[in-house]
Amino acid sequence: MQACPYDAIYIDPREGTAAKCHFCAHRLEVDLAPACVAVCPEQAIKVVDLDTLLLLKTRAGGVQDMLDVAQLVWRNPSRLSLARELAGRYGVGNKLESCLMDRRERQKFVDGLPRERRRRALDELARLLDTTER
Repeated sequence: MQACPYDAIYIDPREGTAAKCHFCAHRLEVDLAPACVAVCPEQAIKVVDLDTLLLLKTRAGGVQDMLDVAQLVWRNPSRLSLARELAGRYGVGNKLESCLMDRRERQKFVDGLPRERRRRALDELARLLDTTER
């Protein structure tokens, strides 16, 4: 396989299947970036956690950025209070709330989920956002 120049993705000879990238877990354990991140000449590959990504998107504050933050929250509802706090801090709380409540955008997100998860996702989102619209 030519997907990873560091052979992190390869055909396992015992199993005969592709082994998945483990994001250089051995490097992360000793506070080093994955090999691809460390040597990328254009610094196009970054490693950030969800909280950092929320912070960067919220700080940017454009409508598309807020839609991205809303999708992050819909995927991981435990981040709602952090997203609201950051949006308030950067003066984009109203944009975030309108994106979170945007029925069309929420429906597009849910439509992208596997069929068996859609109804449950809509119910969870409605409960999360304290809304009765569906």
